[in-house]
Amino acid sequence: MHSATSGLSPEYIQENAELSPKKGLFVYAFSGRDITGKSVEDMVYEAQRKVIMEIVEKESCVIIGRNADFILRDRDDVLNVFIHGSTPEKVQRIYKLYNVTEADAVKMINDTDKRRRTNYNFYTEQKWGMAGNYTLSLNSSVLGYDMCQKIIVDCAKYKNNRDK
Repeated sequence: MHSATSGLSPEYIQENAELSPKKGLFVYAFSGRDITGKSVEDMVYEAQRKVIMEIVEKESCVIIGRNADFILRDRDDVLNVFIHGSTPEKVQRIYKLYNVTEADAVKMINDTDKRRRTNYNFYTEQKWGMAGNYTLSLNSSVLGYDMCQKIIVDCAKYKNNRDK
């Protein structure tokens, strides 16, 4: 997301925009708030929401994460996709990608998923990962990445043609 909009560093936004701090939901909801009741996380969410809305008004795009399914929920020209996979496959991918032990890969996955879930549930008042929040839910472990990509592109083309 765009750091100029929020006044936060690009590195901070890259690391934290869709992840809660390493806290539980209760602490997340109430800690680090200024006198107006806003936290740094709230400012990041509002900045990314503004940027997402600006981008989709200008051009077609792909937005990964960032609660975009919720932010764009009222638009008819959006295809919301959730891609999930089996834990063993995710562990192998993280293990190789970050050159960590399998145990560390499991810990990274669990921590990241917990933080994404907390952020998503807090800002959207929906449950993270629920198929009903998306137009399309794909299992990359069954379909493979190439097939997921093909299905998404084909669905986007179909939806675009149908909406015309």
